Amino acid sequence: RNCTVWINGENQIGQASEMQTPNIKLVYEETRNAGMIREYPILMGMEVDDADVKMTGLEPHAIASLGGTFGSRQNYRFVGDLYGEDGSNTVAEYYVEGMLSELDFDNWQPGQLHSHGYMIKPFFGRLSMDSRVLIEWSEYRLTVDGSQIFNHTALFE
Repeated sequence: RNCTVWINGENQIGQASEMQTPNIKLVYEETRNAGMIREYPILMGMEVDDADVKMTGLEPHAIASLGGTFGSRQNYRFVGDLYGEDGSNTVAEYYVEGMLSELDFDNWQPGQLHSHGYMIKPFFGRLSMDSRVLIEWSEYRLTVDGSQIFNHTALFE
């Protein structure tokens, strides 16, 4: 119902009019070895979409982080309240480390509300509800509810 975003520790309450958190898509490749009746999907990794925040005003703190320096990461926290039909309240938080990759200054029209878009290239994410970590991912790892789905860094250990 209610949601806000923090950019590098600064709360943007009342400024963010729209938010899109990073979506995760598992990537599979079909393989068919000798003697197999049909193809079998093999998990190869995942794709993570960019995050997007639309704000009602220019945010100098966010604009100053555009691009950053090579390897630098900014912190973004998307926090919202989820209300159940039974009246229960759950706090959901999606913590993302990434880099501001695009600014969209949109179109200006007289007398109309104006918004600016901030595109975020994510490198790490953690979704939790009531302090319970449900999903945690990075470039090489994916853990869902405490179970490791894949760990590509194990190849280098």
